[in-house]
Formats: sequence, C-alpha cells, structure tokens
Amino acid sequence: MPVGNAKVGAGFGGLARYLLSGSDGQATDRVAWTAMRNLRADGPEGAALEMRWTADVNRRVQKPVYHISLNWPTEDRPSPIQMETAVDRLLQDLGLHEHQALLVAHCDTEHPHVHIMVNRVHPSTFKTWDNKNDWRRIRASLNRLEREMGWRVVAGSTRNLAEAPPAEVARLREAALEPMRNAHNWGELETLLLARGLSIQARGRGMVITDGEYFVKASAIDRSVSRPRLEERFQMPYSEWRRQVRRVHKLTQDHRRVAHRAARRVSPRGVSATVNRARHRAGQFRSALEGTGDLKLIEHKLAAFAIRFGSATLRRVSPAAAAILWAARAAKRTLDRERSR
Repeated sequence: MPVGNAKVGAGFGGLARYLLSGSDGQATDRVAWTAMRNLRADGPEGAALEMRWTADVNRRVQKPVYHISLNWPTEDRPSPIQMETAVDRLLQDLGLHEHQALLVAHCDTEHPHVHIMVNRVHPSTFKTWDNKNDWRRIRASLNRLEREMGWRVVAGSTRNLAEAPPAEVARLREAALEPMRNAHNWGELETLLLARGLSIQARGRGMVITDGEYFVKASAIDRSVSRPRLEERFQMPYSEWRRQVRRVHKLTQDHRRVAHRAARRVSPRGVSATVNRARHRAGQFRSALEGTGDLKLIEHKLAAFAIRFGSATLRRVSPAAAAILWAARAAKRTLDRERSR
C-alpha cells in the first residue's frame, strides 16, 4: 500500500471541493464513499467549514491542512472497511486520532485509493500537530499494516529497500515495462506506474523502479527504458521534470500570497497611508478579481503545466494547484456572464 502524497496546506474548502468534484467541479461521480472523524458536521462541505473554524482559533498556524493519500495496487482490492481500518491505524500511529479528519475514497482510477484531509489543530487543546519526520512515521506504520494485512507497501524512498532478487526482477519488469514503453512524458509515466503500485526514483545518474520492498534499475528492466533513453524520448531530463513539479508547488504558494495581499485592498495602516498608495492597493484588488494581475500570470503557468502534462497529472502533483485552475476558470466564466449583460 503506497503513500501517494503527504503534505501540509492552507485551505480546507479548496481541497474538499477538489476531493469531491475534481479541479473543474464536474467530476461528481468520482467519490466511492466518505467518512468523518471527530466532526459534528452533516457532510463533507460542512466538515471543511468546521475544520476552518477550529483552525482559526490558533492564529499562529499558517498551514493547518494535512493531506494524505493512500493508494493500493490493483491486486489488493481492499474493502471500504479495510481502507478505513488502515486510515485509523495510520492516524493513531501519527498521533492524529483525536484530530478532525475527512476521508474521501475515489473510484476514478484502477487502483483503490483514499484521501485524508486532517486538521493539524487539535479540536480541544487547539495545539498544532508537528509533521516533522512524517514520512518516516508513515512508512513505519504502513509497513506494520502490510505485514498484518498482506499488502505490499510502495514507499517514497529507496533507502532501506532491498535490491530485487531475480524472481522479483522478473515481476517488476513485467509490471513496469509496458508503462515505461507507452508513456509520452514523465507525468504520464509516474501516473501509469502508480496505477500498478510502483514508483520511479532517481538514484545517482540512473533511475530505479520500486514497489516499496524491492527496487530494480530501469536499465535492468530494458535498455530502451533506461534513464538516458527516457530523457531522450521525453525531451526533458528527469531532474528538470522534478524542478517543474517543485515550481508548481511554489506557484501555488505564490498564488495564495498574492491573493491575500490583493484582498486586503489597503494595509492595516491605511488611515495614515497616502492616497496614491491606497489607490494602488485598490487597483491590485481589482486586478486580482478580474484576473489581470499577478494571479493571472500564475494561473497561466499552472494552465501551461496542465496542458503539457495533463490535468490528471496536475491534480496528482498538487491538488491545490488544480483547485486554483478550477477557481480561476469559474471566476472567468462569472466575469464573462456579467460583462455580457
């Protein structure tokens, strides 16, 4: 059972909307089931609001959202009860069992997976959970579950993994060869491998494929899918692809900062500010609303990434970035309707 994602963020509502209906708001049939922990809300939308109210009590925390996605290989096919059991065990091991959490299982891919949106702010003490070394703790928890439930764990690091023996090399080669031959870019390759419970990682100047227990060099799978051959076929070094992924996350952070700055309209010291400065900030606010300022530039860059690698890749790389695109397109449609009146 791999960890597809684990990171902190700022917006409960945006993540909840993405989990329920996708980045464009149209994928209403993607949800298999939902569940809540330590929440009184009637549904997922109310859960996001309740989490926001709780987080707002602690004014020191800037990123109260903790998002984890658990993905199973297609062979495992866990039941909803087994998936909830895995989530509860993971939250217990992380020390988040008393925190508010929303579980959303999706059925829009071949591999079963569930997303967990957790409030890092405790609902009673209002203290913030520390995510230090979270990947190590997640890996240890899932390894225990794997042994108990008979699942395979796909981890995010090749450290402490064993080099695949001949029998495992054959299995990994059979699972990875077709995706590696058919993919058209790095984003598609990572998505195709993830659907088979595998992940791809750089190692030195080469590359390995891992199922979380064993790893095998890409060149051992087939010479045609070695790292240099893939980089030549995709016309992009793997290191550049990883930089683009990091850039998407940075753009998401920049968007939040620009939106916050623009929405303030004037500084807290606006009474003593000059008229010209106040007008400038008001202009920033209008530009942000109409999508003609810095926000528009960021949204164009995210859209370019989505066009090049696909919206599904953008959603997997950064749900927050996908939510930004969805919100930008919705805002543009609203503005277009208003201007046409």
